[in-house]
Amino acid sequence: MYEGEYTEQTPSEDGLEDVEIIVSKERRYQQELLFVYNQKEKEYKQLREHQKYIIDNIQKIKHKEYQKDKVMVDPYLLENIRELEEQQLNDLESQRQDIKSEKQSKIDQLKQLQQAKNQFKLLFTQTEISSHLQISYKNMLENMNQELFQYMQERADLEDQQFEFDKRLKSLRAQIRDVTEKNQKLIQQIENSKQGE
Repeated sequence: MYEGEYTEQTPSEDGLEDVEIIVSKERRYQQELLFVYNQKEKEYKQLREHQKYIIDNIQKIKHKEYQKDKVMVDPYLLENIRELEEQQLNDLESQRQDIKSEKQSKIDQLKQLQQAKNQFKLLFTQTEISSHLQISYKNMLENMNQELFQYMQERADLEDQQFEFDKRLKSLRAQIRDVTEKNQKLIQQIENSKQGE
């Protein structure tokens, strides 16, 4: 094909952005989204490890309460520990599952979007394509750009949820630490009173 013929078929003649550049941009957007989702999955795994660490600490506290002479501890403190273990951790697990389901939904939508764009690209690169189809293709790509921009906003929302999630986990650790300190003080008081007797 002569250079002049190629120039006549170039989309830039109609004021359209080069298709390869557009597809390359969209591919980078998708890769960025998938990378963020993978990072979130790693964070969820770390969170589960934190939860296991908290549960182990709670079990150690319970074990310490019944050591030696089985010193009696205020039942109110024991009930607080149970509530922190069951209620708070259940809430965290529920949030994790919700975010994980939403993340999987976004990944599926991105896969469908990629398949559609691949079909459009194949259609556009055929030798006998009309100017009308080129314009239609550009409009479709613009719609996809809007969808991808919406996904980026949703990703930011997920990051905000993760921030709130981390705040709750930090609060949970602080509550457990506070209960542990109160429990240790109470045990020490009981042991001191027994020694005084």
